Amino acid sequence: MPRPKKLSLDYLKISLVATIFADEVGIARTGYAIARWLERLHGWEVGACDAKPWRRFLKGHEPRAETFGIILAASPDATAVFHHILWKLLRHVFRGTELSDTLEYYGYRKGMPAHAWLAHYKKLESLDRLAAALAMYAYGPISEGISLQEIKTAYAQVVVEHRCFEIQAGLLDLLQLAIEKLGKTDHCLLYCEAHSAIELWSAIYFFYQQVERQQNQATWFSWRESVERLDWQERKALIEFLHAKTTTGVSDNLGKSAFRKIKRRVYRTKT
Repeated sequence: MPRPKKLSLDYLKISLVATIFADEVGIARTGYAIARWLERLHGWEVGACDAKPWRRFLKGHEPRAETFGIILAASPDATAVFHHILWKLLRHVFRGTELSDTLEYYGYRKGMPAHAWLAHYKKLESLDRLAAALAMYAYGPISEGISLQEIKTAYAQVVVEHRCFEIQAGLLDLLQLAIEKLGKTDHCLLYCEAHSAIELWSAIYFFYQQVERQQNQATWFSWRESVERLDWQERKALIEFLHAKTTTGVSDNLGKSAFRKIKRRVYRTKT
């Protein structure tokens, strides 16, 4: 019996698992580095493990079950990504109770005010946030316009926070396909909008890593939330300000004002 043809979703998922595994165990994202890691793990001599299968792993090819189990056991973060509900949502786009169950898993309760749900939702890790945003868009506890914007934001944060730029086009295609399966063809994840979102969050995350001494999830989430409170003009000016601050040192007043807003909200102090 022929093997079933893999969807691009399967390759994308395994590629993300591979990169997160490499990051978590502290090695380069290369087939060579993974091969050397396995050699050290098993006590083999250098060169005993071929790097080619692990280059394929990074491109989305799932390894043999026994070795893949060893990799997942060594990386709880990669295991969480491998079993993440997002992949089921992208493959099937659940309806009705399955969508409500997904939202309840992430903290939504029927009748919950939109502002209360969004305040809770914005504190989710980026991959969880993307799954919740997709379920929210399909199920409809808040307006479609807000839900669509949340999908774009969460998508950009997944790409930037996990530094998985090589899968950004494939992930965007899958999200667009999921939206079209819902029959909501009047909305579109425009590539230019997605690019702008990635540009914004790349600039913010890079600067955060440069200036923030205490880099932890809670602090980054405060940065995220503060940026999301800015209007589109402030965000545009903020990108220009951050680029200028790391190059020429010259910036306009609107960008500087937006940055001060973030600092006040994150640190609750005047600057």
